[in-house]
Amino acid sequence: PPQIVGDGKNNIRQLIFQKNKINGQQIKIDEIIKERLKQLSLSLKSVLSKGKIIILRDNSNLATGGEIIKEIKIKTQKIKKIIKKISQIFGVRFFALDLMAKDIEQPESWIILELNGNPSFEGFYRYNPKKAMAIYKKIIKKCFT
Repeated sequence: PPQIVGDGKNNIRQLIFQKNKINGQQIKIDEIIKERLKQLSLSLKSVLSKGKIIILRDNSNLATGGEIIKEIKIKTQKIKKIIKKISQIFGVRFFALDLMAKDIEQPESWIILELNGNPSFEGFYRYNPKKAMAIYKKIIKKCFT
Protein backbone atom coordinates (compact mmCIF):
# COMPACT_ATOMS: atom_id res chain seq x y z
CA PRO A 1 0.00 0.00 0.00
CA PRO A 2 1.08 3.60 -0.44
CA GLN A 3 3.04 4.76 2.56
CA ILE A 4 5.30 7.53 3.72
CA VAL A 5 8.19 7.61 6.14
CA GLY A 6 8.59 10.52 8.51
CA ASP A 7 11.78 12.55 8.49
CA GLY A 8 11.06 14.68 11.57
CA LYS A 9 10.98 17.86 9.44
CA ASN A 10 8.34 17.75 6.70
CA ASN A 11 4.61 17.43 7.24
CA ILE A 12 2.55 14.62 5.71
CA ARG A 13 1.42 16.74 2.74
CA GLN A 14 5.07 17.56 1.95
CA LEU A 15 6.15 13.92 2.34
CA ILE A 16 3.45 12.82 -0.11
CA PHE A 17 4.49 15.53 -2.58
CA GLN A 18 8.16 14.51 -2.29
CA LYS A 19 7.37 10.83 -2.78
CA ASN A 20 5.24 11.58 -5.84
CA LYS A 21 8.03 13.69 -7.32
CA ILE A 22 10.94 11.37 -6.57
CA ASN A 23 9.30 7.99 -7.28
CA GLY A 24 6.78 9.03 -9.90
CA GLN A 25 4.05 7.86 -7.52
CA GLN A 26 0.41 8.77 -7.95
CA ILE A 27 -0.58 9.27 -4.34
CA LYS A 28 -3.55 11.64 -4.50
CA ILE A 29 -4.68 13.31 -1.32
CA ASP A 30 -8.33 12.31 -1.26
CA GLU A 31 -11.03 11.64 1.31
CA ILE A 32 -9.74 8.10 1.89
CA ILE A 33 -6.31 9.40 2.90
CA LYS A 34 -7.80 12.21 5.00
CA GLU A 35 -10.02 9.70 6.80
CA ARG A 36 -7.05 7.37 7.43
CA LEU A 37 -5.08 10.25 8.91
CA LYS A 38 -8.06 11.22 11.07
CA GLN A 39 -8.26 7.63 12.39
CA LEU A 40 -4.58 7.94 13.34
CA SER A 41 -5.21 11.32 15.01
CA LEU A 42 -3.09 13.00 12.33
CA SER A 43 -3.63 15.60 9.63
CA LEU A 44 -1.84 16.68 6.46
CA LYS A 45 -0.03 19.26 8.61
CA SER A 46 1.31 16.67 11.06
CA VAL A 47 5.07 16.09 11.16
CA LEU A 48 6.02 12.45 11.65
CA SER A 49 9.02 11.51 13.73
CA LYS A 50 12.03 10.25 11.80
CA GLY A 51 11.48 6.68 10.61
CA LYS A 52 7.76 6.59 11.50
CA ILE A 53 5.86 4.78 8.73
CA ILE A 54 2.27 5.62 7.89
CA ILE A 55 0.23 3.48 5.51
CA LEU A 56 -2.06 5.87 3.65
CA ARG A 57 -4.56 3.43 2.09
CA ASP A 58 -5.53 -0.21 2.39
CA ASN A 59 -5.29 -1.01 -1.31
CA SER A 60 -2.01 -1.58 -3.10
CA ASN A 61 -2.64 -0.84 -6.75
CA LEU A 62 -0.26 1.43 -8.63
CA ALA A 63 -3.02 3.80 -9.75
CA THR A 64 -3.57 4.97 -6.18
CA GLY A 65 0.06 5.14 -5.13
CA GLY A 66 1.00 1.53 -4.49
CA GLU A 67 4.65 0.72 -4.98
CA ILE A 68 6.71 -1.78 -6.86
CA ILE A 69 8.86 -2.92 -4.00
CA LYS A 70 10.91 -5.74 -5.42
CA GLU A 71 11.58 -7.23 -8.79
CA ILE A 72 11.01 -10.95 -8.80
CA LYS A 73 12.94 -13.28 -11.04
CA ILE A 74 11.42 -16.71 -11.34
CA LYS A 75 14.18 -19.09 -10.31
CA THR A 76 12.57 -22.47 -9.85
CA GLN A 77 10.92 -24.82 -12.31
CA LYS A 78 8.18 -25.42 -9.72
CA ILE A 79 7.09 -21.78 -9.90
CA LYS A 80 7.34 -21.68 -13.69
CA LYS A 81 5.01 -24.71 -13.84
CA ILE A 82 2.50 -23.01 -11.55
CA ILE A 83 2.55 -19.81 -13.63
CA LYS A 84 2.07 -21.83 -16.82
CA LYS A 85 -0.85 -23.73 -15.24
CA ILE A 86 -2.51 -20.46 -14.17
CA SER A 87 -2.14 -19.21 -17.74
CA GLN A 88 -3.80 -22.37 -19.09
CA ILE A 89 -6.64 -22.39 -16.54
CA PHE A 90 -7.63 -18.79 -17.26
CA GLY A 91 -6.81 -18.87 -20.96
CA VAL A 92 -4.48 -15.88 -20.88
CA ARG A 93 -1.04 -15.51 -22.43
CA PHE A 94 -0.10 -12.35 -20.55
CA PHE A 95 -1.25 -11.46 -17.08
CA ALA A 96 -0.23 -9.83 -13.86
CA LEU A 97 -0.44 -11.88 -10.71
CA ASP A 98 -0.76 -9.88 -7.52
CA LEU A 99 0.14 -11.91 -4.50
CA MET A 100 1.49 -11.77 -0.99
CA ALA A 101 3.99 -14.33 0.20
CA LYS A 102 6.29 -14.94 3.11
CA ASP A 103 8.74 -16.43 0.62
CA ILE A 104 8.18 -15.94 -3.12
CA GLU A 105 10.14 -19.14 -3.80
CA GLN A 106 7.62 -21.14 -1.73
CA PRO A 107 4.29 -21.20 -3.63
CA GLU A 108 2.57 -22.82 -0.66
CA SER A 109 3.00 -19.48 1.16
CA TRP A 110 1.30 -17.52 -1.63
CA ILE A 111 -1.96 -15.69 -1.11
CA ILE A 112 -3.19 -14.73 -4.58
CA LEU A 113 -4.95 -11.38 -4.46
CA GLU A 114 -5.75 -10.86 -8.11
CA LEU A 115 -5.09 -12.12 -11.60
CA ASN A 116 -5.29 -9.29 -14.09
CA GLY A 117 -5.71 -10.48 -17.65
CA ASN A 118 -5.23 -6.98 -19.01
CA PRO A 119 -2.38 -5.57 -16.94
CA SER A 120 -1.12 -2.04 -17.27
CA PHE A 121 2.64 -1.77 -17.53
CA GLU A 122 2.67 2.00 -16.99
CA GLY A 123 3.82 1.65 -13.39
CA PHE A 124 6.75 -0.50 -14.44
CA TYR A 125 7.75 2.08 -17.03
CA ARG A 126 7.77 4.82 -14.39
CA TYR A 127 9.73 2.54 -12.06
CA ASN A 128 12.39 1.52 -14.58
CA PRO A 129 11.89 2.64 -18.22
CA LYS A 130 14.86 0.65 -19.56
CA LYS A 131 13.67 -2.66 -18.10
CA ALA A 132 10.06 -1.88 -19.05
CA MET A 133 11.07 -1.41 -22.69
CA ALA A 134 12.87 -4.76 -22.64
CA ILE A 135 9.69 -6.39 -21.30
CA TYR A 136 7.54 -4.63 -23.94
CA LYS A 137 9.83 -5.96 -26.69
CA LYS A 138 9.53 -9.52 -25.36
CA ILE A 139 5.74 -9.25 -25.24
CA ILE A 140 5.50 -7.92 -28.79
CA LYS A 141 7.85 -10.64 -30.05
CA LYS A 142 5.76 -13.29 -28.27
CA CYS A 143 2.58 -11.93 -29.87
CA PHE A 144 3.95 -12.36 -33.37
CA THR A 145 5.79 -15.67 -33.09
